[in-house]
Amino acid sequence: MRSLKPKGIEINLDNKPRKLLFTLNVIDDLQEHYNLAINEVLMKMFGETEEEKKKSYNILKYIMMVLINEDVDIHNDENSDKWEKVSERYVGRILAKCNTGFVVTMVLEAFSSSLMETEEEEFPNENSKQ
Repeated sequence: MRSLKPKGIEINLDNKPRKLLFTLNVIDDLQEHYNLAINEVLMKMFGETEEEKKKSYNILKYIMMVLINEDVDIHNDENSDKWEKVSERYVGRILAKCNTGFVVTMVLEAFSSSLMETEEEEFPNENSKQ
């Protein structure tokens, strides 16, 4: 039997185990904040012009803040020890200490893995029937 609880992509940027998981809450928040479809929001992490490249770091910071805070909410719902939410400024500090290309890759991997989990649920494999 397949687990219905999505796992997310594990990442450790600030000596804390985090899971990047594109829940409906995350997708809704990002789409509402940027007034764009989620795929367009994610593409904004790759600026084509110099001006867009400058903004891409702010977009990455916001996306990571939303993803980390969703992980905080999930943790707090399931555990008695409560984690604090993070701000964009905090995310900017931790991203400055690491390879942002790696972080972008992890964000895209988290998004694509959430799509695969959704597609598996919508279109179960014939072999998965019990």
